[in-house]
Amino acid sequence: MASFIYLARTLGPENFGKLNFSEAILVYFLILSNLGLDMLGTRHLAREKDGAARKSLVERIVTLKVFLGLFAFIFFLAFIWLVNKPEQIKMLLLFYGFSIFPSAFFMDWAFQGVEKMSYNAVAVILREAVFLGAVVVMIDGPHMLAAVPVIFIFARVAPAMYFMWAFMRHFGRFSL
Repeated sequence: MASFIYLARTLGPENFGKLNFSEAILVYFLILSNLGLDMLGTRHLAREKDGAARKSLVERIVTLKVFLGLFAFIFFLAFIWLVNKPEQIKMLLLFYGFSIFPSAFFMDWAFQGVEKMSYNAVAVILREAVFLGAVVVMIDGPHMLAAVPVIFIFARVAPAMYFMWAFMRHFGRFSL
């Protein structure tokens, strides 16, 4: 929340609106890259008690999410090409679109299913801390607008890597 207040004040209303527009469009394609697999996975993991079966289920769902993410990204590129917006907004959309890929590796649903919510809390704190820290350090005016989606991507890569580490700690080596 503090990062958005800082961005709104630093970038100005017009640029902040461009960011919000880009993020709002991204959300639709993130839904396409997920298709309810998080909820389905959580439910099945909660029922399953065998560790090997749990591991296999998480790997299959993450693999499917990677392919859906690729599919969603292709549609996202088509959307960017077809949308009648200025080039600056198209570039923001493109940069934001790359965050679809680390989202496939968010395993908050898996840790919710096995009732290890502390990992989810750490991931959220990590994501927000990386985003806020980088925004405060790097964004000093409206001329830095294009850096915000890049920071957004890195802020999503950090918890994705954390979830991969946590998965390997509890289930062993991960394979797609």
